[in-house]
Amino acid sequence: MAEGFLRHWADDKVEVRSAGSHQASGVARLTVQVMDEAGIDISRQVTNSFDDYINENFDWVITLCDYARDFCPVFKSETGEAKRLHWSISDPMSAFNYPAKELRAYREARDEIGGRIMVWLDEQFGIKVNIDPESKC
Repeated sequence: MAEGFLRHWADDKVEVRSAGSHQASGVARLTVQVMDEAGIDISRQVTNSFDDYINENFDWVITLCDYARDFCPVFKSETGEAKRLHWSISDPMSAFNYPAKELRAYREARDEIGGRIMVWLDEQFGIKVNIDPESKC
């Protein structure tokens, strides 16, 4: 979700890489669905692991759950260590066995991630995000 928002809102002003502690077989169906509701197509995104980027330099590393924060390696930047930012966002997969709550959990995660990214883009890069009133996000 974060990668989708950043690519959509920051366009070519921010270079984005997305990874997790465990590489999945693909982007979750409900993730694609709720991002589509927000007007962002992430159906072609792929999942990566931290290891895929271990030798790359980053200015920022943003973790979205406590597990990722605890296991994310220290990435380097051009000037030393990449800046780290952590947002403790509930994993919508925790609602996996509760179909009535599952879609709501994905929407809540989407909305929280989107809101935080909007603020971060404005504060760090002066990028103002204009939300389409028809969007669900």
